[in-house]
Amino acid sequence: MANSTRTTYNEAEVNAGMQNGFVQFMQQNRGKDPRAILQEMMASGRISQDHLNMAQAMAKRFEQQFGGLRGMFQF
Repeated sequence: MANSTRTTYNEAEVNAGMQNGFVQFMQQNRGKDPRAILQEMMASGRISQDHLNMAQAMAKRFEQQFGGLRGMFQF
């Protein structure tokens, strides 16, 4: 029987890692043009056009879902 070592991560660890990564990303890119950041990430291969398209589609859905809150809270 083969001995396999496998690392399992619980949801809290994954969420904490994602949150830390997001905070680091925001700190590194504070004050930069978002379009320039995306172009740089695509040019370096960190993200693909497909990934960008998916993220933009998700952002649009969130905007539609939460758009009513803008009027409610006037922001």
